[in-house]
Amino acid sequence: MAWEDGIEHAVPRAILFTEGGKTVTTYEMETGNIISRDVETSNLVHSKTLSTVIGSVAMCPSKRFVLMDNMANGFDLYTTAIRNGLIRTFPVKSTKGFVRNGAFGEKGEIVVCGSLVGKAYIFDFDSTEPVQVLHHGSGDGMVQTLTTSSNAKESWIATGVANGQFDIRIWRKQVRYCDERP
Repeated sequence: MAWEDGIEHAVPRAILFTEGGKTVTTYEMETGNIISRDVETSNLVHSKTLSTVIGSVAMCPSKRFVLMDNMANGFDLYTTAIRNGLIRTFPVKSTKGFVRNGAFGEKGEIVVCGSLVGKAYIFDFDSTEPVQVLHHGSGDGMVQTLTTSSNAKESWIATGVANGQFDIRIWRKQVRYCDERP
């Protein structure tokens, strides 16, 4: 073991390796603290306290973005170097205070955000308006779980809703990426 560090008075929502594995960054739920430490020495590299709590965290290493559920008005997009500041908020209202999940899809070209109203919202990086809304169930289920996957020909989104029982829905889209040959 190289080192260990404790967190008091907060739930760690995510621990991610950043800066090419040179730092490890911890995201704390209640405090909104983001703490980056050197992997080798545990020395503090950077810390920031957000004005919101942190619900869920997703990272897109290829684009060097981090997506966080702010548990209030949406999902916040940052670079992995959080100190550079907020890039954009993708609006997805939250009135119940439950954690929602978000993910990067189509090889980092889109953002998919869960909701508490049976929908998954798909955004591109240029707009705060969703480019598509996926409906899951009757509208009263919470889309708190979702994941994405892509290959050279297809992209998938899976959402999970817990409304008495757990229900999974899969969406598939035919795609072709510029960097891949037919």
